[in-house]
Amino acid sequence: MKLIARAAGIVVCMAVGALVPAFAQAPAVAARDVPASLAAYAESTLSAAARSPAVVQFVEAQNARKARVEDLKALDRRWAAAPGVEPYMWDLLRNRLALVLVDFQYRHKFVSEAFAMDAQGAIVAETNRTSTYYKGEAEKFTAAFAAGAGAIWYGPAAYDDSTGETEIQVSVPVMKGARAIGAICFGISLDRWEERKPE
Repeated sequence: MKLIARAAGIVVCMAVGALVPAFAQAPAVAARDVPASLAAYAESTLSAAARSPAVVQFVEAQNARKARVEDLKALDRRWAAAPGVEPYMWDLLRNRLALVLVDFQYRHKFVSEAFAMDAQGAIVAETNRTSTYYKGEAEKFTAAFAAGAGAIWYGPAAYDDSTGETEIQVSVPVMKGARAIGAICFGISLDRWEERKPE
């Protein structure tokens, strides 16, 4: 992902959680010019979406599979080299959680993409084909997962090849109780965010 000056969009990466009363107190890392209205939206609407039972149950089931990191990296290389949407990618674009994310995207018009990651940082569902598959070594995952402790992290403005928009990444820990179990990343167009109708 090429970093450029802040322009057209914001991505919100959010940890998936269940019943996390202390979520709002999670430490924030590198807030970096995030509009206050978007930060409030992330802490309320996005965190609530990530805590839904359907999301938590799906991510938990994926965590139980425990793939080898070597296999995840091998698939990541194959994924990144693919010119388009390969048949094996459709499982992540059409599964139960992907449909939940698509519905959320439809209801929130400024959301350009969304993808969920398990406890290893592997994508388990997505609305759009992402440029890479394994996020386990990316700061958007590691900072939010925080070795299971969970933390909110805001990244710099960056152009996202998969959406064609400039975005800021905001990672919020995905929690079950006091333990992070995965993450959801929401891509939010800043232009569309600023043009939205006040709720």
